[in-house]
Amino acid sequence: MDGGTPPSGLHPACTVEARVPISVHNINGLSTFDIYKKLMMGTRIKWDLRLINIVILDWSSVVNTLLSFLRLLAFVAICILAYVFLFLTGEPIIVIQIPFLAITGMFLIRTFLGICCFIALVIYKLRRRHLSVDDAIENFLQSQINFMPIRYSYAELKKITGDFKDKLGEGGYGTVFKGKLRSGKFVAVKLLKESKGNGQDFINEVATIGRIYHVNVVELVGFCVEGEKQALVYDFMTNGSLDKFIFSTNSSLSWQKMFEIAVGVGRGIEYLHNGCAMKILHFDIKPHNILLDENFNPKLSDFGLAKLHSVDDSIISLTAARGTLGYMAPELFYKNLGGISYKADVYSFGMMLMEIVGRRKNLNTSADNSSQIYFPLWIYHQFELGENIELENMTENVNKIVRKMIIVAFWCIQTKPIHRPTMAKVLKMLESEEELLEIPPKSFLFSVDMSCNDE
Repeated sequence: MDGGTPPSGLHPACTVEARVPISVHNINGLSTFDIYKKLMMGTRIKWDLRLINIVILDWSSVVNTLLSFLRLLAFVAICILAYVFLFLTGEPIIVIQIPFLAITGMFLIRTFLGICCFIALVIYKLRRRHLSVDDAIENFLQSQINFMPIRYSYAELKKITGDFKDKLGEGGYGTVFKGKLRSGKFVAVKLLKESKGNGQDFINEVATIGRIYHVNVVELVGFCVEGEKQALVYDFMTNGSLDKFIFSTNSSLSWQKMFEIAVGVGRGIEYLHNGCAMKILHFDIKPHNILLDENFNPKLSDFGLAKLHSVDDSIISLTAARGTLGYMAPELFYKNLGGISYKADVYSFGMMLMEIVGRRKNLNTSADNSSQIYFPLWIYHQFELGENIELENMTENVNKIVRKMIIVAFWCIQTKPIHRPTMAKVLKMLESEEELLEIPPKSFLFSVDMSCNDE
């Protein structure tokens, strides 16, 4: 090339078509060398930031501010998507793709905002629920301020229990730890699980044990309420729960001591039913909830399902059955048997008596003999045949005690509540001579079928 040849002077076979940006509006009259020099100088590209004016921003009102914020987010989303598009394809975005990116950006923004709103709503609902539980508990505590036990802080409980190191056990309502007060007194601290029914399980415990002082009811020393953290502080029972001694193959307790424990439990239940200003129904009488002190005196515990009602009312209403399968009265499932009353505790006591006598669970599918799978049925059959009850270390005096407990248990586990005795009557039967007790009819066996089905 001589540098003076115009573009039109080149042979068509020597041309190459290419679209290149150049800072000249018209190349007419320029030689190929001039064009070459222009290309070598490069091209200045100017980005007009006034594109932001496309996003109309108005901060004059709350609504306009929200709309402006959404427009700004859409613009930012378009820019981000443009960069992503460039990164993935290696090609710059073209104008025709902007509406698509705008729609995609708005969809992503709406999805993001929707997720944020949903999370905020869930947090609000959970917080409102916890506040409602806290308010219910605090209102209750304020109404009972005249006879409340000590209120501890959560930090104090951590100090009392040594940062919750010594775990005693765990149940459906919480975990129990051993602790020691500054006075040197040992206590059991029960950390409740998530509160149910607007804090009702916590309120039940404090409302019942908090106002009771009886030799056969565990004493509530104090409690803790700090937001979601709820705890109850009891007297520490050295010998743990009764079930460890009933179901142990090498139990050290004599039959006489077992009988005394049964009588003590009966006195505790009778006190709940008739010894307080309000009648208290426990609804969860079982060996696991009977604690034993250093002298093996029994104490009723775990009042999380308890129900208070007027002494003038013999029947109460429940929204759902409560208790532990195997100890729950049949009327809790079958309303046609009769109304729910203190007789439900009598039934549970009878089932516990059976387990004390049998030193086993009432329902035991691994029993050696199929006839002994359900202990109450087997033992009643033994009575019908007039056979003696053969248990280990059985003397004539022990035989009378055991027969007495069995007959009383038969009365307590009658199917219809109207046929069961009161706890006051149960205590009289336990303290009377075995020869004077009459064996009840066989109607309780109807409850066997229900117990098996429920299990």
